[in-house]
Amino acid sequence: DGPRSVALADVDGDGDPDIVVANRRSNDVSVLLGRGDGTFDVQQRFDAGNALESVALADVDGDGDLDMVVANSFSDDVSVLLGRGDGTFDAQQRFDASAGPQSVALADVDGDGDADVVVANSGGDVGVLLNRSRAGVHGGYLPKHQVARAAARGSLRRTEPKRPAVALAMAAGSRLVASAPTDLGPADEALAELLPNPRQNALGQSLGSVQTQSGEVAAIIEPDGSVTALGTLGGDESKALAINDAGQVVGWSETAAGDIHAFRFTPALGMEDLGTLGGPFTAAVALNEDGETVGFGELAGERGIGGERPFLFTDEPFVLDRGMLNVGPLVLTDPRRVFGARALAIAETGRMVAGVSRGEDGDQRAIVWTQAAGVVDLNDLLPAASGWTLRTAEGFDADGAVIGRGVLDGEERAYRVLIRAIMDPDTDGDGRVDAGEMAAYIRAFTAGDMTGDLNRDGVLDERDLQEAMRRR
Repeated sequence: DGPRSVALADVDGDGDPDIVVANRRSNDVSVLLGRGDGTFDVQQRFDAGNALESVALADVDGDGDLDMVVANSFSDDVSVLLGRGDGTFDAQQRFDASAGPQSVALADVDGDGDADVVVANSGGDVGVLLNRSRAGVHGGYLPKHQVARAAARGSLRRTEPKRPAVALAMAAGSRLVASAPTDLGPADEALAELLPNPRQNALGQSLGSVQTQSGEVAAIIEPDGSVTALGTLGGDESKALAINDAGQVVGWSETAAGDIHAFRFTPALGMEDLGTLGGPFTAAVALNEDGETVGFGELAGERGIGGERPFLFTDEPFVLDRGMLNVGPLVLTDPRRVFGARALAIAETGRMVAGVSRGEDGDQRAIVWTQAAGVVDLNDLLPAASGWTLRTAEGFDADGAVIGRGVLDGEERAYRVLIRAIMDPDTDGDGRVDAGEMAAYIRAFTAGDMTGDLNRDGVLDERDLQEAMRRR
């Protein structure tokens, strides 16, 4: 349903051109094999990502058969389906792109003889995924290299197939909601098992320190035991707190002036001062595979826990031109004054930040931040009478769900909640859905926009339409 892009090529090796169609609404690709007389066989359909925009064909694994690569705009990735030479294709493999890929092309851009992927993204950049295949075996792709920021970000890096994106496209009239929390067990044990060790990456690199004449300095320990000291920002000491699979490291370092600043270390660039929120202290505590970094720092004139605020540091000009953004604090609706807040984790997709906010009375609340919604109390997104009070949001699982600590029946437990956006058909807030609002909702529903899933069951169906009609 919803054909968006078409390619022609001989995918079954019989000498006749075949049709390959990317279908946006049904999230799959149709293949119609040509008979050589202007007619085509009945379509075969192969699953791809979410909201397909473009399809391209080339031999990406070097086995002589045509393979397909599809740009998926809602899941922010590309699907690779390896051809078998008979008009059928293996199940998709998915690789990270950038925000809203719209068009995909295949060519050997690095001169190694393999077809690389070039993606045009609605976020305003072009991504290049370098093919690491060898003859007959598809080795995957090195992750996106944003052409617009190539000089700033350094060398390309390894990736795993993309995690599913958190659906947070905040259209007019939409709002964030959370699933009922899943009880994962006693908090300490469950979080130790579920959250990855931020001080070690998939390549076997880990974080440590080396002692110098002036003090203790952050270091990377390689799998073979060799140690690379990362240096400082001009002071005597530094500490590394997290590493990603690119070998990028974040933490804090003393400056020449004696202040403490957040840093990000990139192998190609060395240690970078991420700046401050106005005060003398910032610390970076987590980063994702894009190098987007979160942490906390002090505001000007406010010292200690009470002055702490979460930050996001990004190279993407989505909110500001590359730099540190104060993403908090949580604006409370009760008389308590916010006493401090920290960002603790950032999602791989969807640009969501998780953390904790503390009231003046010491009460902790789990918070999440998105560009569109700002900082919100995660408890306000839960279904009514969930029985939970969520205290911290500390990380994300493979599906993009938030994991943290909460209280259930008086006990501290670990929880999991999945956050997404749903549309409120009553966009003007007058208490009824008028004809214009209903028409807008139906357009979104017909386009397969999951923000129209009003009953939160994960499926767009007649029950969602019935719910919209009920509100008229």
